[in-house]
Amino acid sequence: MPLKQWRLSLKFMKCYQHLNKECELYCEKCAQAICVQCVVKHQGHKLSKIEKVFVSRKEVFKKELDELQNKIYPKYKETLCTFEDEISKLNEDYVILHNSVEKQGEEWHKEIKKIVEKQKSEIEKLKQKHHVAIKNHEDKFKQVMSQLYNCIQHLKNVVESNDMTEIFTNRLRYAEFRILPPKQKIVSPIFYPREIDAQNLCDQFGYLSPLYATIENSKDEATENGSSQATHSVCNEPELITTLHTKYVCHTLACLNDDKIWTCSKYQNTMKLITVQGTLLKLLKTKSGKCSEDIAVTNSGDLFYTDSFTKTVNLVKDNIVQEVVTLADWRPYNIYCKTLEEFLVFVYSDDFQHSKVVRYFYSKKTKTFNEKLTIQFDDKGNSLFSMHDTKYLCENGNLDLCVADHAAGAIIVVDQFGNLRFRYTGPYFTIKQKPFQPRGISTDSKRRILTADHSNECIHVLDQNGHFLCYIDCGLRTPWGLCVDSTDHLIVSEYSNRTVKKIRYDKTLK
Repeated sequence: MPLKQWRLSLKFMKCYQHLNKECELYCEKCAQAICVQCVVKHQGHKLSKIEKVFVSRKEVFKKELDELQNKIYPKYKETLCTFEDEISKLNEDYVILHNSVEKQGEEWHKEIKKIVEKQKSEIEKLKQKHHVAIKNHEDKFKQVMSQLYNCIQHLKNVVESNDMTEIFTNRLRYAEFRILPPKQKIVSPIFYPREIDAQNLCDQFGYLSPLYATIENSKDEATENGSSQATHSVCNEPELITTLHTKYVCHTLACLNDDKIWTCSKYQNTMKLITVQGTLLKLLKTKSGKCSEDIAVTNSGDLFYTDSFTKTVNLVKDNIVQEVVTLADWRPYNIYCKTLEEFLVFVYSDDFQHSKVVRYFYSKKTKTFNEKLTIQFDDKGNSLFSMHDTKYLCENGNLDLCVADHAAGAIIVVDQFGNLRFRYTGPYFTIKQKPFQPRGISTDSKRRILTADHSNECIHVLDQNGHFLCYIDCGLRTPWGLCVDSTDHLIVSEYSNRTVKKIRYDKTLK
């Protein structure tokens, strides 16, 4: 086509500023199509003829069309076909599951039948013993009765006789037979069935491992900061290492090192340092005598705790308690720290109408902790956090602040400047039945975020961008507090069982 004819066939854009003019130029700096009258506003900018830009951009779209049509779309079709295979395999797997349960049921029926037969056998033995005892007693009674009969017959002869010798030589035996011999009464045994504990029966019968869902990134998918590696290293079947019975509720856990854990309960005014084997190493009472809300351990081993009653943040250093921050109109609740010079604390207003996170830093000049950053609102002026229930917080390796908001049913993640990065309210697909209700939260060396889902009794594992990776179950009951040690082992407390469990969830750990 001749150039002039081709140019006449083009449909030019109308200028937004001058509606009666067509856009014949393109501003490279502003990335905007303009007309000749707009040139004045774009002085100094690089301008190109719009036909040239049109051709180049059209080539880009052609390349993208080719990529989408000939490369990407076939991959989608190929992946779609795998769903049918998965469904087919699913049916086979569940047939195996049904058969396994059926087989276990048959084994239980065999064992129950053995128990029933054994009980019946015992009953027959007792019945025989009972029968023999009654028979022996009957024989003795018959012997006495026979003697009585002989006595009666003899007395009849005596009474009918006129021989005085019979009267005076025979003795009276009425007293001997007047009282019947005692009758032995044998009580039949009674069967006392034990109350059926359905839960224990289910536990003894066996249990199903939970559905584990993980994200499989495509081979040529670009991943940021090794998030794919973090995904694939999570165990499909996490391993329970130890179970520790504490006999008290642990709302917060803080790892002092790989063998020692600080524990905190909202129902007690003491904080306990224990080993993973359960040995109590130290018991520390709050300065006010009231219950502490939360604890945090620095990398140097010092302990921070919050006291909402006295509105103070306290530091325990060398077994001495110091009040490092005292608030006026706010109450401190949950706290997180890494170093002795800086910590994050979640606070509520006295009327519980406002909530925020405050970052404090230590000033060597004034030797006091001062506010460095307040995180309260998003970019639209809305509150980032709910006004109810306790929040748990931690900081990720990329300096993101992660807050578990139980009342909101969400994990709120902001960057180090307080800008909202994302909210996680559960995976886009779920196998759980109840709403997501996070409690404790922690991060590991691969910047994965772990949070305790109290109601669904599991741990959610996310990557640093909020993408769901998998669930950790291990038979957890009402998980609450959690922390991750230096070797990326998960330490989690169970509210209802009053236990603490250590779990290996990373394939790279031995």
